[in-house]
Amino acid sequence: MRRAGRPSRVHTPTMMVVAYDAWRVHGTLRKAAAQLQLSHERVRQLVRQGVAHGLVPPLPPKDAMQPLNPFCDRATARRLLQQHGTIIAISRLTGCSITRLRGRLTEYGFRNRQLVAWHRDYRKRIVAKRRYDAFVAKHGGAHPTTTQLQRSAEGRNLDAFIRRHWRSTRAFRRAHGIRIHTAVFDASIGRAA
Repeated sequence: MRRAGRPSRVHTPTMMVVAYDAWRVHGTLRKAAAQLQLSHERVRQLVRQGVAHGLVPPLPPKDAMQPLNPFCDRATARRLLQQHGTIIAISRLTGCSITRLRGRLTEYGFRNRQLVAWHRDYRKRIVAKRRYDAFVAKHGGAHPTTTQLQRSAEGRNLDAFIRRHWRSTRAFRRAHGIRIHTAVFDASIGRAA
């Protein structure tokens, strides 16, 4: 039975090429079918017949159309999860489906509670560095000692925050290459602040 708006007779080889082009442009059979006013099954049949008759190039395999899974190993998966926090954010960033990402996480044995804790810890460490940089800029532009941090309420709060998330002020300084009593170099103006 003919749908309204569709021409009564279309040459089948022509329709094979048109169906293939619509499928390649829209990316899915359903969208191509909506444009051509056909069922998605009919579009699939036309594309398959076009390939079989040599009218259109062969279809790429499904794996070639999907983006690579960004979780190539455990360490990379953990780093991405720390930075972005959720599978949804990584899916948006990479274009990889949420189902594939979840499957890989299950394969690595990661649990939701772990993921949330990693992300929270990673973010808190970034916040500690920002708060430290703001404190240094506000109080003379040189890296303070722990004793100097303890002299003000703001410094004590910062020191406690750093210790909570880095386990020690020394570990924080080592991770960021901070040397006490040295001037902070301001890259935006090209000189020491």
